[in-house]
Amino acid sequence: MKRKYKHFQELHRDLYKHKMMLHLMPLGRFAKDRQLLRNMSEEMPSLHGTERTRTASSKGKYLEEYLNGLLENAFCRNDKSMLEFLSVSPLSFVTDLGPKGL
Repeated sequence: MKRKYKHFQELHRDLYKHKMMLHLMPLGRFAKDRQLLRNMSEEMPSLHGTERTRTASSKGKYLEEYLNGLLENAFCRNDKSMLEFLSVSPLSFVTDLGPKGL
């Protein structure tokens, strides 16, 4: 999967916006999402690196670590933005269609 840095920025923005919106929504139908949010650590992984992310190879490694950090979190892992970013659809799990990307 190839993504540009701006795609990671958009994902981070969408996840952060969703997290903030849950704080403002009434409890009723969003109770499940709020429970996931409570179980989540207060801080999402930071997208902004340090000096070590200046080179292309270390930037790729940093973005991989960032994405793995998001995927460890149930709130982020099940978010619509994350599923779109990873190109996951119901057809992704139909084995009769063959491997994805061919």
